Amino acid sequence: MNTAKWIWIDKNGPRKNCYARFFREFFIKPDEQNPTGEIRIAVSDNYTLYLNGNFISCGQYKDYPDLKHYDCLKLDPFLQIGKNALAIDVYYQGEQSFQCAQSTPRLWYELKAGDEFFISDENTLCRLLTGYRQGEMEMVSPQLAYTFEYDARREAENQPEEANLKNFAPAVSITDHWNTRLSPRPINKTIIQPAVNSCIIAQGVLLEPPQIDGEQQSSTATPAKRIYYDLTAPRYVQELIALPKTHPQPKAFDAPGLPLPSDGYTLQAPENYDGCYVIVDLSAEYAGYPLIDITAPEGTVLDIGYGEHLEDGRVRSFIGGRHFAFRYTTRAGRQKFINYFKRIAGRYLEMHIRSSEQITVHNLSILPEEYPVKREPYPMGLTDALGRRIWDISARTLELCMHEHYEDCPWREQALYAMDARNQALSGYYAFKEYDFPAASWMLMAQALLTDGQLRITSPTDSELRIPSFTFAWAVASAELAEYGGIERIKYMPALNEMLNKAIARRKNGLLLNPEGAEYWNFYEWSNGLAGHLGQAVPQSYPECPYNAFFSGALQSGAYLCRTLKNIEQAEKYEKVNKELKKAFCIFWDEDAQAYRTGEAGDGRPYSELTQALALKFNLVPSERAQKLRKRLAQQDNGLEPITLSHYIYKIDALMQEPDIYFNTVYNDILKIWGSMLFKGATSFWETLDGANAFDKAGSLCHGWSAAPIYFFGKWMDENNLFNIKS
Repeated sequence: MNTAKWIWIDKNGPRKNCYARFFREFFIKPDEQNPTGEIRIAVSDNYTLYLNGNFISCGQYKDYPDLKHYDCLKLDPFLQIGKNALAIDVYYQGEQSFQCAQSTPRLWYELKAGDEFFISDENTLCRLLTGYRQGEMEMVSPQLAYTFEYDARREAENQPEEANLKNFAPAVSITDHWNTRLSPRPINKTIIQPAVNSCIIAQGVLLEPPQIDGEQQSSTATPAKRIYYDLTAPRYVQELIALPKTHPQPKAFDAPGLPLPSDGYTLQAPENYDGCYVIVDLSAEYAGYPLIDITAPEGTVLDIGYGEHLEDGRVRSFIGGRHFAFRYTTRAGRQKFINYFKRIAGRYLEMHIRSSEQITVHNLSILPEEYPVKREPYPMGLTDALGRRIWDISARTLELCMHEHYEDCPWREQALYAMDARNQALSGYYAFKEYDFPAASWMLMAQALLTDGQLRITSPTDSELRIPSFTFAWAVASAELAEYGGIERIKYMPALNEMLNKAIARRKNGLLLNPEGAEYWNFYEWSNGLAGHLGQAVPQSYPECPYNAFFSGALQSGAYLCRTLKNIEQAEKYEKVNKELKKAFCIFWDEDAQAYRTGEAGDGRPYSELTQALALKFNLVPSERAQKLRKRLAQQDNGLEPITLSHYIYKIDALMQEPDIYFNTVYNDILKIWGSMLFKGATSFWETLDGANAFDKAGSLCHGWSAAPIYFFGKWMDENNLFNIKS
């Protein structure tokens, strides 16, 4: 039997931001009753699959080019006797990002249909997918790479069936420079849900300003900039929108918004305006694929921004060089468009319609993409309404940050960071009892281990940036996975041992100096004195307390894993090194301040809650000192730099070393902190308590690390650890 080949549209070398269509006709004999079929498919970097005009699936597992994972998809419901048409749309990014390691553009498939077998080879036809803008363009963010534009005039009906094949050419077999191994997808496929019922909550007219952000003409600016800088004025709904005949009358305009989908709301900008706009509310944060259903004249330009709030009176589509928007140009008539390549997230969509002609909006929404998990019931002791609401929104936050791997946030980055993911998984064990998902993420990190013993900042990526403390968090996360989900899920122990042994080799006087160089971001959390210096080669002449606390956690985790795997010699080595570290750790204690310093005395950095919590969590504090330090950490005004949402989970562990004393302290603190977000309308929990205005107006309102309450509720409020709650 012939072997499937890696194929592409030509051998002209890598492209950037390239969309291509691959097409194959095949036949099923009339005598085959109830034919069955399946396809195995892998691409660089993403795909959408159609059969006989039906959408089948999308979404390549995020991986590295030397180990590609294929999806195995059942085709039975969509096969037909006689001619069948298979279309595979492939997207090649051609630029590394925080979820994509640069590869070569390529497609591989094996198709079984009835008694026939087909493979990716020169019998597959292909062409560029001309509706999409190809080549370099603005990026959503440095972490997410390119946004997109689609011109429906260039694709007759945006249908995968081809009326004629004159624009197609045979695919070419390409050289596999990566010596690629193929393996089945290690986790379940995500599920694409029906479009969210949305609602038009605002509408108005717009004028284009003479200039935008230094552009000579506003028309040359990106869609994201134009949405944000357009001069807009609201209008009453009855001034601008004509209702469909099927809409209830006469009180239709009295409702707080116009529900979508609809038979159609017709808009037309008045004279002397450049167009009109609508803002759509999805009612909560969602992550998925954008949907447009509209009737319009040919050539109508729609700029659509997406975001998590309306704090500026509009969607914040352009933020410090980031572009949270895309463009769709219409063909004539009614049309429906879904981009299955680019997942977006937010609660609000804002569409600027650049036309003076009538257009009719039938729907503007998102098709949610969700990883299949089942929520666990509330812990036995969690009975109050606020605590349960915090549990629910924490679980929802986790779900929004789970797709191909854990994501820090679904809106701005969609990236797998070791520290973020460790905290997400720990809460996820209680929320979902899900273990395969973190196991796959931790394995992906193992492939990102560099020769210096550090993980790349995210996985998969080609970025040379590293966060050294996050590398140690990977070891801690691995031990927790083994504890909760079983040691058999740790299939990358050689990489963990390599990382730990390289760290051990760098010790001086029992402690580690932080790695030095512009590629090392010595970050712990977003607080004063702990955020490091991104992109700067800061000299490291004195060890830092948080880094060595994380090192101790990694050593303890490595020892636990090795003992569980019966590698006693290696376990004893890690235990010996940790014992030496614990002895040397006393240099960080400041007797006058009665706290652990972050670094060298007099370096200007404040004493922090995180530093104290890490020292306690990893049992580095002498017993005679630990009780007093916990008491201080529990106080509201303790003179320490407050811990952030990202690492609150360490404060939980530190204080709950004395659960009889501090259970109510932690419980009430969670109700206060996370409740404050709920009372401000949160439908998912934020990156920081500064909300959307953090990080120069780029704060995320859905961040996986903020699901820490589930960890506390699940661990300490079940039938095995149930403490009395006092107001």
